[in-house]
Amino acid sequence: MEMSMNAIYENPFRELGERYLSLHVSHTKQSDKKFVSEKKCLNSFDWASQRIEIVPAEMKSFLRQNGILQDSATYHLMTEGKLFRAQLALAAAHLHGLDEKTALQLACVTEFIHNASLVHDDIQDQDETRRNKATVWKHYGANNALLLGDLLLSKAYEMLGMLGVQHYRGPRLIGLLGEKIALLIQGQSDELQHQSDLTLPLQTYERIALCKTGSLLSFPVEAALILSGVQESECGRVSQIFGRFGVAYQIHDDIIDLCALNKGRDLPGSDLREGRVSAVILKFWQQSSPSVQMQFEAFFKDDQSRRDPEKLAYWVNMLVNTQVLEACFQYLTDTLTNCREEAADLPDPLSSFMLLVISQLEKRFQPELEMLA
Repeated sequence: MEMSMNAIYENPFRELGERYLSLHVSHTKQSDKKFVSEKKCLNSFDWASQRIEIVPAEMKSFLRQNGILQDSATYHLMTEGKLFRAQLALAAAHLHGLDEKTALQLACVTEFIHNASLVHDDIQDQDETRRNKATVWKHYGANNALLLGDLLLSKAYEMLGMLGVQHYRGPRLIGLLGEKIALLIQGQSDELQHQSDLTLPLQTYERIALCKTGSLLSFPVEAALILSGVQESECGRVSQIFGRFGVAYQIHDDIIDLCALNKGRDLPGSDLREGRVSAVILKFWQQSSPSVQMQFEAFFKDDQSRRDPEKLAYWVNMLVNTQVLEACFQYLTDTLTNCREEAADLPDPLSSFMLLVISQLEKRFQPELEMLA
């Protein structure tokens, strides 16, 4: 029987979304709590939210290029995304007593790195849409997109160098940025190497997520500690916590890929369609019988099969009829619990700040409700 695209995407994805939303609501009610210096930290986040809209304009004014390079930069930055890394930079800077100019510059540096990684990732992953429009490489070509990513990285170093001179912290900051970018590159390299590896150990999966996501979340907070000269000795522990949170973020991203529209992509289930391993796919593979593993591997390794709507729906329904979603959600919440425990051991107000960051970001871990309407 012929199955329409609407029928396929109404049923299994919707059920997964409803189940995940239920799990999320129950969990957030249990984990909501007050922190020692919450008022002070919330004041810093409020300050950051009032200035976050300035960041894109500051970034654009710092990009003084010509021709297609400037056009592609303007195109990419036209839709800024959620800017939560920039908000993290602003809030951390404010909490540690840095002036507004420094805070804005740090936010710009953070977003330059993040956006460079997005432009380069889209080329390597061949993703054609981001933020509901064509990616830079799709619109301007891969060569121009590659140059734009390189430009954004160079601007991050240029602006950070200016910050370092102002605060006499140049070598330390440049070293930190180089370290985080190297981690990011290593994570992307490992991900490409293991992209379709169904036997990938979860330990390797976690290392990739730590490098790709945790490094860029950690950078603005560590940089704020270095610039302020306050609690700089805690940078290593902050990096470790954000590394762990990066794993949680990736698990969530993998779950939401099957539960809701995500990142401007047209349909859920892009990991399955593109043959990319995820926490959900790895857990499903690990708990399946040898015969199911054999059938799934044949599907997963064949590009034509993965793009067949009926075959894709069949395997999504197979996932629906297991407890893989619940197992992945438990994996997510256990990882977040470890984050909170490590953050609670930091000295205040850094401890409260980190706990608040984890709590606020965790509340974003839910399916997009329009998918369930």
